[in-house]
Amino acid sequence: MGISNGLGANTLNVLMNLGSPWLIKSIMTSSPVMLKSNALAYNCLALIAAVTALNILLYFVDYKLSTKQGFLTLLLYASFIAFMVLSELRILPFLPNAKVDC
Repeated sequence: MGISNGLGANTLNVLMNLGSPWLIKSIMTSSPVMLKSNALAYNCLALIAAVTALNILLYFVDYKLSTKQGFLTLLLYASFIAFMVLSELRILPFLPNAKVDC
């Protein structure tokens, strides 16, 4: 219950708290909001991979968390955050150095 609450609440927060200001700005200025990110595509793929890994982990433990699964979930979250920060700072050697404008 806690994991599904956390996933649902975070998804709602991201969609509402990022989407609302962008919608208001694009309505007020009649122009799209430009995002400047070094690794936006990789961060999106990492988010999908993290959610998939979480669901696979929970499937194999019958959607019950013990201390061991809790630590694995924490490790997965820390790995995801580290990947996002390192990719945005262009520290990871296998990512292209081109900036992405969306």
